[in-house]
Formats: sequence, structure tokens, C-alpha cells
Amino acid sequence: MKLFLIFSILATVSFLSKINAQTSTATLDHNGELTTFNGSSSFAKAMEAASEGDAIYLSAGHYDATDITKPVSIKGTGFIDDKDNGLEASVIDFSVKINLPEEKGLTIEGIRFDNTIYIESELTSSLFLHCGFKGIKFSATTKNFSMNGCINHQNIEFCKSQENMVFNNSHFTKIEDESDGSSTIYFKNCNIEDFTYRGVNFDHSLQTATIENSVIINCPNNRSGITWIKTIIPSNSGYLPDGSQTKNCWLLSTDEINSLWDGDWWEFKKEAAGQYIGTDNTQIGIYGGPHPFIKTVYGPRITQMVIPTETDDDGKIKISITVDRHE
Repeated sequence: MKLFLIFSILATVSFLSKINAQTSTATLDHNGELTTFNGSSSFAKAMEAASEGDAIYLSAGHYDATDITKPVSIKGTGFIDDKDNGLEASVIDFSVKINLPEEKGLTIEGIRFDNTIYIESELTSSLFLHCGFKGIKFSATTKNFSMNGCINHQNIEFCKSQENMVFNNSHFTKIEDESDGSSTIYFKNCNIEDFTYRGVNFDHSLQTATIENSVIINCPNNRSGITWIKTIIPSNSGYLPDGSQTKNCWLLSTDEINSLWDGDWWEFKKEAAGQYIGTDNTQIGIYGGPHPFIKTVYGPRITQMVIPTETDDDGKIKISITVDRHE
């Protein structure tokens, strides 16, 4: 569904001279008042101008990295570039540090981070939705943190206690854990390629994790505190969990697991989708459950902004914004 929104705003000659009709654009929403920034530095400028509770909307394009220091909502167009199918990503280049005031949280949706995110302050009630990550390092504690519909291409590291952390319909290349054993982490409808455990707290790693309706592609872990439910586990690994830890799981060889996929996005072939059914009577893995993995974001996303170079007779310009709503 395409929506076309026309905004009339006052313009000055100096403002017009700086605007590029097709550019990376960050729009700051502060209590309904919209401010637009343009160019690769626009995300940093919007963050600097933002206040707690504001929303920042990013069009497709590349943005300079900036530290996220305020509890805001950040929404882009998605994390996948597939122009043939109408998908263009909002990309933040270089590494990002998240450092919020105590007991604050944020929401990030539809962004691709092309370098590591360092979470350096406690996050409370935060959500990462439909994002792509090169790497995430949790160097601080979190409470009530959720990640839904995300793709993690490199390491995700837990270095502190994570309380009530939930991952849904997300893919992980590698999980590293050296927390103190007090974390409560829940994976549901996830694909995990590799578990890695290191550091002085090896014996406590992921001590209270639950993995449900998921696919482990390589190296499961046999820690006594992990519960496995309706999950595919590679049988040719030396780290098989004890039978008392598993509930209605499947043991398959790595070759058998790799034969289940149809394409590059970890989607089951039709036969496998009908055979490996989870606790909610849908297929296991990232395409199961009530909110299967999708390549874009829910709701409206700005896909194009056209800004004329001349004013009308009243000294105004009309900005045409194309918004694509995922159905």
C-alpha cells in the first residue's frame, strides 16, 4: 500500500541551496513537531537535537555513526538491500556505543549496523526489531530486553547478567557468553549457528537459558541449566545435552540440517516446514510462531523523499514523501 503525504513548509533560499532531492534523511519527531536533517551526518544531528521519548526516522541510505545517549525510538526502512524487490536499507556505518541514563531504554527498528554495537549502560525495557547486526557486545546488565526478527552476522557477547532477555525469530552466527550465571535468557523460533563459551565463568555460561522451537546448526552446549524444547540439535557434536534437558527434540547430523534450507535466508523447504512443528503448531525456526521473520519492517517506512528546488507563489515548497506500509 503506497501512501503519499504532502507537507507544506516555509523555506528560505539558504535552506533550499543545501537540500539534495535524493539524500539520506533523518526526521526528528519531538511532540509532533518535525525537524528534518539531510546528509550522512543527519542521524548524528537528530540525536544531538533529540530529547527523551522522541522518535528519529531514517530514510534509506548510509549514515555516520554516533553514540546513542538518549532514550529514544529509532526507525529505518529495513536492513536488507534488494532493490529489485523494492527494499533499500537504512545503514549506520562504523561502530556505535549505547550509553543511556540509568534505568532507561530505547527501541530500534529497521536499521543495519555495519559494525559492532557496544551496549555500555544498563538497558531497561528495550526492543531491537527487524535489524541487521555485525556484532553486539553486552558490557552492561539488561532488564526486559527483547530482540525480534533480527539477523546477527557475527558475534553476540554476553559479559554481564541479562535479566529476562528474550530473542524471537532471530538468526545468530555465534553466541559467546561469559556472564556470571545469573542471566535468564529465552530463545524462541531462532536459528543458532554456533555457541562459544570462554572466560573465567565458563562453568556458569547460559546457566538458565531456554531454547524452544529453534534450530541449532552447530555446537550445542550441554550445560545443566539449559532446557531444550522442540529444537533440532546436531547429533554429531561432542556437546550433546543430557536427555533430562531435552523435550521432544530432534537429533540430526549437520549435513541433514544443512539440507533443510531453501535459499539463502534459512527458510525451510516445504517438506521440512511441515515436518518440524513446534509447541505452537507452526514450523520451528525463524519463520514459525505468531510473528515469522520478514525482510522489512512493520507499519509505514519512508522510501522516497522528493524536495523541489523552487518555491510556489506563497514562498512555500511542497515535499512529497512516499511511505510504504508492510501488510
